[in-house]
This record gives sequence, C-alpha cells and structure tokens, in this order.
Amino acid sequence: DVPVFLCLRNVADAPIDAAHPEATISPKTLETLIIRLKAANYRLMTASEAIAAPDQKAVVLTFDGGSRDAFFNLFPVLKKHHAKATCFVPALDPQNVDHLKSLEIQEMVRSGLVEIGSTVTAEQATSATLPDDIRRTRNWMTGVLGHLPTLFSLPIDVAPEAIRAAALDAGYKYLFTAGKYMRPVAEAPDD
Repeated sequence: DVPVFLCLRNVADAPIDAAHPEATISPKTLETLIIRLKAANYRLMTASEAIAAPDQKAVVLTFDGGSRDAFFNLFPVLKKHHAKATCFVPALDPQNVDHLKSLEIQEMVRSGLVEIGSTVTAEQATSATLPDDIRRTRNWMTGVLGHLPTLFSLPIDVAPEAIRAAALDAGYKYLFTAGKYMRPVAEAPDD
C-alpha cells in the first residue's frame, strides 16, 4: 500500500533548469501522463493525503521549482482533469519575478487540487543563514496558507544533511527529495 511519488520540478514547454532538464515536463506530456494514470485507475493525491491514507493505486505528483509555471502551466492541467498535486515553494523573493506569488498560491490551494509545502533555493541552501531562511520561509508560508506547513522538499545536489536538520528544527514534519532519477520523458517509450 505504498503510493508512487513522481518528483518533478517544473511544467513548461522548454527546460527551466539547465542543470536538470529532465525535471521539466511539458504541459502536453503532463496531460498525457494524468490521462493514462486515471485510465489505469490510479488516484492522484496530494502528499498529505497519501501519507494519511496510503494506497497502492495512488500517485503523488510533486513539483519543487516554486516558479510561476506552476500557476500558468501546471494548475490549468490539474483543473482540466480534476487531478491533484503538491508544490514546494521557496520564500517570496520580491526581486525574482519567476517565483510564485502569494495570491497565486492561495488560488491554487483554494481549488482543493494543490497542496503547498516549502523548499529553499540553491542559493539559500548554501547560505550561512540557512536555518533562518528556512524559519522565515515557514513563517511566510504560514501567513499565505493560514496554517503551518508540514511538508518540505530538500533541494537535490545541495547539502542535504544541513538542510534536513534545519527543516526539522524549524518544525517541518515530512521531508521529501528525489531519490532516484529516471530517464527523460523524451527517451521513454510511448506505451
């Protein structure tokens, strides 16, 4: 009774992160994935739903990019197919026009289709102020969501133990990270 977690980063027509192009899925490919999963009787759940009631026919889609593609590319596909996902968002950076904004996060959460957790950027992950950044992220996210977030995504390839310790110290209950890389979607068979 273990759900499948598919950890992605972004939804866009072209890779957003040059270091991990395989972590970006196109909206069309995401739509095809959701249609096929539903046709095979899989239930798309949020991470918290899967933790609370594990199910072998459950799939959790997670997106840890925290960028606005979640609102403009992911969210419309989820609404069209009434599918659920979990997005991990770093603290608001007013200088970064690509990060999700508070009102976008709130609209996605109100839909009941998107659950929001927290993460940190690669820059924050290597910063001397990491514990403070994680606490600040949780405080900001609490204000946006109206409740304490319990989910945290550890960035891949960056100081996982330091981030893990700081996230647990800040009060996060569930930590996520990509544990196994799969081949890029473009290399996968059609069936």
